[in-house]
This record gives sequence, structure tokens and C-alpha cells, in this order.
Amino acid sequence: MKLKLLFLLILVFSIVNVAFSQNDWEKTPYQKWTKSEVVNILSDSPWVKTKDYQELLSDSPQLGIVTSRPTRARITLRSAITVRQALLRQRQLDAKYDKMNETDKKKFDDKNMALINCPACKDYYVVSVFYRLLAMDNKNYINDRKKYIYLSNDSNDKRELIEFMILSDRDNEIVFYFPRRNEKDEELLTVKSKKLTFNFELKGLDGKSSFPFEKVDFDVSKLISNGEVIF
Repeated sequence: MKLKLLFLLILVFSIVNVAFSQNDWEKTPYQKWTKSEVVNILSDSPWVKTKDYQELLSDSPQLGIVTSRPTRARITLRSAITVRQALLRQRQLDAKYDKMNETDKKKFDDKNMALINCPACKDYYVVSVFYRLLAMDNKNYINDRKKYIYLSNDSNDKRELIEFMILSDRDNEIVFYFPRRNEKDEELLTVKSKKLTFNFELKGLDGKSSFPFEKVDFDVSKLISNGEVIF
């Protein structure tokens, strides 16, 4: 009986330790985040969703089921301060910021200040989509279909796309801007909100296949810190 109780206590403490270690970055200033913590935030945190997609190429008696290689899409709530801090820290680590002298650090800080300050984030929710098969080099394609790209909450309140910009040279990553407030000056999300949905209800450039991220849900309760929705 004692051995059983001891085993249960060890199991409970192990689970608690894992739970606490999963979000060590929350207890550390972003300037001290490690590369692995930055990767975790930008790939497996409440502000990021990934979707894997394999296209069905053939389903015939002769060949059987043939699919394309898996491709991953990443949808990021980019206006969240935590994400912006992670992006900045990523740049710091790539540039070996911690080993710079004060003069070089100031030059770096001045150059990257907009990433943290993000003037647009005051009035807009910013969402980025990275998908290797996106290739939206024709801006008119999105402009003509803006009404199919929007944010919504669990009360079916919506924020339609206002603007977008292409980030990467290969057109694989696009940033979308949605107004925070409606005509009543109400924000889309509050601490009482349960769900945020990024809606991308477009067909592929071939007019047939759909993107693997037509509707992506985020749990708003996991975006809340100190009584505020971080987005």
C-alpha cells in the first residue's frame, strides 16, 4: 500500500514538473529566451496553429491511393506581443546580439524597434499565414476575394480584411490586417470570448482544391494573461 502511494506521489509530482517546464519562457524576460524557447513560441504556442495537408493525386484500382508529400501551413496571431517578442529575440539570436557592444546593440534596437512597438497593432489584429504552396504573387486574386478572408468570434461577430502584404520573396508568407473595433467601438475579443476563428474561405489558384486552413480556431482562454487578451 505504501509503495503504491509513493508511486502515485511520484507520478503527480512528475506531471506537475512537466506542466511547469512547458512554459518556462513565461517566467523569463524575452531578452533571455533561448533558441528552443523562441522556436516553441513560434511553432507550438496558443498563438500559432499548424495544419498539415496532403493532396490526393490518384485513387484508382491500378495505382491505389497516391498522395503528394505532406505540406505544412502555419497561421500566427502576429499582433500578439508574445509573438512579436519571440520574432525580435529570433533576430537577436541570429545576429548574436548578446555579444554585441552597446553601440551595435543600439543600432540593432533602433532598426528593429517597429517590430515591438508595432503602430498598426493598436488598431488592427494582424495574422500571418506561411504556406509553401500559397504563391499569391497575383495581389488582385486576394483583392477580389477579400470578403472570404475574415476573423470571427463565438458570437459570430466578424472583422473583414482591410489590407494585406506579402512578407517573403517567394510569396509564401502573407500578413493580413483586420480592424480591432466595429462601428460601436467594440473589440472582437474580450476575456469572455471563447473562440477566435481565422476564416480563409478561398479556393486554390486552380479554382478547385481548397487551402488546408479554411477555418482555423484558437482557444481565447489560452490567449489571456493578467486579465487581458494577448492579441
